[in-house]
Amino acid sequence: MYTTENYGIFLGLMTAKFGEEGRFVDNELKPFFARYKEKIKENLFSNGDKEKEEIFEQYLFRPKCYFLFDNFDLAVLSLVDDFNLGTRAFHPFNTLITNDLKESDNEYNSQNFTYKVISGTVPKFTQNSSERDGLLQTADRTFIGNNTERYPLIGITSLKFNNALLIGGGGSVMELAIKRVQELIKASPSQNGTLDYVIFHSASWHEITIVFFSNSYNCIADRVFAIREMVFDDLDAGEDKQAFNHINKNCLLQRYLATTIEKPNQSKIKAAHLFVHTHTVFGFDLEILRGHPLPQLMNNEGIQLHSRWNLKPGHTLDFIEGFREYFDQWQMPSSIISGRGDFSYTIEGNILENFLRIHKVISTNKNIRKHARKVVTTPQFKIDHDKGLRQKKKGGDHYLFHNKLPCFRFSLNNIADTRIHLEALGISKIIQEKIINMFIIFNDGMEDPVLYGYFIELKPYLEQIRALIEDLATLQNGDKSMAKTQEILLSAADLFESAYTNRFGQSYIMNEITDFNIEFNGGLQQLIAAYDGAYKSLTALMGEGVPGKSVTYASSYPIIESESLGVRLNYFHLYQPEFFAAAATHEAANFFGMRRATKDSEVGLLFQKLEETAERQGISSLERSTLNYFFTDIATLKLAYNEDFELFFYWHWCSFFQTSNVYKPGGKEIVHQHFEKFLARMVLVDQFMNPSESDRFFYKFPDPPFNACHEGIRQTWKASLQKAKDMAQKIIDDDQRKLASDKLLPNFANLVLGLEVEDFVKTADGNEVPKIYEKLKKLAEQKTYLKGGFKVEGQLKNVSDEAFMAKAIRNCRSACLYELTNLIMGYFRQGKIYTFDEAWNKRPLKDTSRSFTVHALFLSYLKIIKELNNDSANILIRDPNTGRIDKEALSKNVSKDALLIDGRGGFISNSLKGRSTYYLYRSLFLQSLWCLSIKLKAQLFFSDNDRTKQ
Repeated sequence: MYTTENYGIFLGLMTAKFGEEGRFVDNELKPFFARYKEKIKENLFSNGDKEKEEIFEQYLFRPKCYFLFDNFDLAVLSLVDDFNLGTRAFHPFNTLITNDLKESDNEYNSQNFTYKVISGTVPKFTQNSSERDGLLQTADRTFIGNNTERYPLIGITSLKFNNALLIGGGGSVMELAIKRVQELIKASPSQNGTLDYVIFHSASWHEITIVFFSNSYNCIADRVFAIREMVFDDLDAGEDKQAFNHINKNCLLQRYLATTIEKPNQSKIKAAHLFVHTHTVFGFDLEILRGHPLPQLMNNEGIQLHSRWNLKPGHTLDFIEGFREYFDQWQMPSSIISGRGDFSYTIEGNILENFLRIHKVISTNKNIRKHARKVVTTPQFKIDHDKGLRQKKKGGDHYLFHNKLPCFRFSLNNIADTRIHLEALGISKIIQEKIINMFIIFNDGMEDPVLYGYFIELKPYLEQIRALIEDLATLQNGDKSMAKTQEILLSAADLFESAYTNRFGQSYIMNEITDFNIEFNGGLQQLIAAYDGAYKSLTALMGEGVPGKSVTYASSYPIIESESLGVRLNYFHLYQPEFFAAAATHEAANFFGMRRATKDSEVGLLFQKLEETAERQGISSLERSTLNYFFTDIATLKLAYNEDFELFFYWHWCSFFQTSNVYKPGGKEIVHQHFEKFLARMVLVDQFMNPSESDRFFYKFPDPPFNACHEGIRQTWKASLQKAKDMAQKIIDDDQRKLASDKLLPNFANLVLGLEVEDFVKTADGNEVPKIYEKLKKLAEQKTYLKGGFKVEGQLKNVSDEAFMAKAIRNCRSACLYELTNLIMGYFRQGKIYTFDEAWNKRPLKDTSRSFTVHALFLSYLKIIKELNNDSANILIRDPNTGRIDKEALSKNVSKDALLIDGRGGFISNSLKGRSTYYLYRSLFLQSLWCLSIKLKAQLFFSDNDRTKQ
């Protein structure tokens, strides 16, 4: 897989008042970027890397503005080293823009504007090691340097892959497509002018964005037309044959046909269109609007500009009358368009010169401008009918997977049955309609040929809700009151609505609509799909079965919080994914007992005993809280952290201290009870895992390296530690003495052992047990796995020797996880995405559950971020009066290139080197997670029988 650049692209689209585009840029955009950049520099106190400083000053957060022929009037392009500017800071009425930044234009007032954010990470194909090569070099040639003369024109193209190829095909589709697109761009005819480009990944509904820079619109259009015609077979090339075959074997289209057609027609698959949707916007350098000379080639482009003015009712004749003399003089055909009554005209000849002439007339004449609301201008290209769209025609018919989408929706009979059950329950009509509408809205999304790959994630959830409603009706509501039943159903509908909005918002359907998510800007379809696939893998392991039925959604809430069929994330979980990676297994395990109780009575009894133990007379609230988390903590430590207690301990405390809910008002002091409960959980896990080393906690884990200014936290730590230790020992002793017959804690540990086995093998019972063990034993004997500490002890004598077999599998899982984690970390250090493509075709991953790959990816990322942070947990210190970062206090206690835990949420880096490395690792993790999840998503399209066939 290709490497990723240390920096990313920010692309903001926005509207501006006609004729005031220049003032808007000077008074809003440029001050915003300048102040944002200064804000970053204010927070840096551990610098010294001269090259990073030069790159930061020369390249980063330098906005380049373009005028657009689109519903949006302007585009701003910039290099960035964070996700925050695009996702949270970019919006109207930004408080970073203060009056002192507008001294040059005192009469200017802040404008409201419609906006949309497209930002993402940039693939790096160059082999040069210098950081100034690749993206920085391209930026120098195009939008950062003074290149208006060479590249006055711009084209922005969004590309959405064919889901039938992408799903199951994974990151290989992205890699090969970008390579072929680059080759096509370079190979296309260049007689129309010069051209350069930047390609980057998007987190939105589309996967790729290309920004073209040229001195000819036809030069850009030729490339766009050629890209639109690409088919799957175009990805087939000699050096990439293995990757192409991998896609061809695993993609959704191939796998679906294999379950429905005995011998799928390969020619139809290879003829499948690579992209299902493209959207291109053209524009020009804003400096041209300010008087910069026009490009000479525009005289011979043969392009027309079609402009539509949205006129106010009753103002049409006044607008036309004021403009008539110019239209008569320039001989421009005009018309009134039905609908809103828009006034339309066509610009020909030297289109930019004539457009600018009209723009000047209207922008300087308020008597004309006051009659109109907005203008939208669109370029129109002529078609050469002899040559089609200047492309070679491709023969062959292709299979339209879109035609099969109706079979994945809920049938009318399904919906009718659900309504009957709701009526039988006596549910209020208004709630009935809300529940039924979930299935109707899902069906609508599922038949969208562009977006169905995101909505399929919601189907297992809705199937579970249908089953729940049926159960409630069959049991005649059991012992639940009507109010409780309706509360459950409303909660289910609210969760669905949030999840649906995440997947629908800012999609191609909303192209003309402003960013409306109150939590953060930009589409997040790619991110939410990545997290959803990972979480489904974990909940499948934790009792939901394959595929997992829980759904992932994002909203503003300080902590990660799971429900029986969902998990809620916030901005920091999405863009600082260490916090999700640290807690995902814990959240997935929260409802394990409830899920498995109906399938396994012994599991149900075990969790029932936990409740009874928590209820027994004399137990304190602290003991009860600690016991309630025991299973999830042990499962997280063993499955997600490979029994690395130090790493487990580190990330739990990092997550704890960045959660604002645990602080008192003002954010300066921790709530003692929260701290005590959290510490007690850590101590119980540590002592249970190491019963013969009762003092291990004190020696292995001294006080975390809190800053001197947090003496209150330090004192709370010391006061709570012995109490937590005594309490943990009491729980362990009670379990051994008073509840000897129950063996509560050891039985939970054995339950986790069973999950470890399930995580590492697909099946572990019946006649397969000896075969699985022999495979794992051979693996364990290889030297490469001895590094993980696994040793073969004894022999498997018979199938019933399950305890021995389970421990052997667990040890082999641990060794394999150790090796795979180090492999992924090695990729990340080289700036490479890890896709699991090669590993999945070999032992032992070929026999693992998909959750194992998720655990490996999460563990590698948690390790490398801890390593980046010098293994320390530094709490950000703020001035108690102003709330600003106290650089003086921090500089005395915090090491260079540190990540600082912010009590308001997330991490803050204190150096430019740390910022770029942190950005790179986050980008690599998110892309690797997306590649993994997009492969796993294929299973959502198949029934249990179909999955067995595969």
